[in-house]
Amino acid sequence: GLLYNYSAAMAINRQDTIFDYPHRGICPEGWHVPTKEEWQTMATFVLESNNPDYKCSGCDYSVEEGDDEGYYDCIAKALADSTDWHGNSSTCTVGNDLFANNATGFSVLPTGYYDSGYNGLGLYTYLWCATPNKEDGAYQWYIGYDENYLAYYYYNRSEGDAVRCLRNSMVVTTDSADNVAANTSILYGAVADMGSITTSVAAGFKYGTSREALTSTITSAEI
Repeated sequence: GLLYNYSAAMAINRQDTIFDYPHRGICPEGWHVPTKEEWQTMATFVLESNNPDYKCSGCDYSVEEGDDEGYYDCIAKALADSTDWHGNSSTCTVGNDLFANNATGFSVLPTGYYDSGYNGLGLYTYLWCATPNKEDGAYQWYIGYDENYLAYYYYNRSEGDAVRCLRNSMVVTTDSADNVAANTSILYGAVADMGSITTSVAAGFKYGTSREALTSTITSAEI
């Protein structure tokens, strides 16, 4: 991938600050540049997961969420790729024992950043999110080779950073239940937004309290 200033990442004019979410920006059709809140949802999920590989053992777990910056301790290794990061001797940092990285499969690479020249390749990654902050800034997410945390900061929009796109959600609307019996009912629905899904999907849902009630086929249709 490339490094983009905020306007290029969002595919907007420099003076634009208001747009609808989800915002596609430079992402492929069916994907969007994630907001600060979507990043926070992901970070919280990883931090609160019961998977022991998601949080580095021997690390003091904590979360700090401010207006201009925030930190999610002990989860950077689970998000960082196991290649290309510089080494570091401190326990639980991304650069310590690269083979222990990437338990989540998120595979963040150390792309560095651009600010009057290319900097930090192999050391850091900064990823834009769609949420602007103040007149000349926006939020970016950070992982460093010598840190154990995932962090967000407010920064100037002119910096060149990487972008991680998020797939749009499929939206399904449902009608009232039909064919209601003692143990079964059928609930038909319509797909209002396919997100980035292009394959066949079921046109309805069937509910039952026994295995036998769920054996009939709901017709699928190409949307």
